[in-house]
Amino acid sequence: MQVQVDICARRHGDNEQSAAAFQSVQRTRTEACAAVLAFIQSQGANGATNKEIAAHLGKGINAVSGRRSELLADGLIVETDRRRDGCGVVVAPEFAEVAA
Repeated sequence: MQVQVDICARRHGDNEQSAAAFQSVQRTRTEACAAVLAFIQSQGANGATNKEIAAHLGKGINAVSGRRSELLADGLIVETDRRRDGCGVVVAPEFAEVAA
């Protein structure tokens, strides 16, 4: 998995320093996305929330919410209409119908 799109590009208006920062953390972001995706997949139809992902990975919610957004944008995970502990639940696409 190689995350190439800077989902914050609109926010920083293609600022050169922001674009360079995005490129400098690409490897770390790719590894973080893989870890988030692996956890979500491991939860099957139960899915996972940002709070659950963060707790499992030992990270803050702010460290996983961006990766979750990137995975959603790439179609690697799907939002459900369920909520748990005040958070939306996402699943891997193969569990989308089961989780609905």
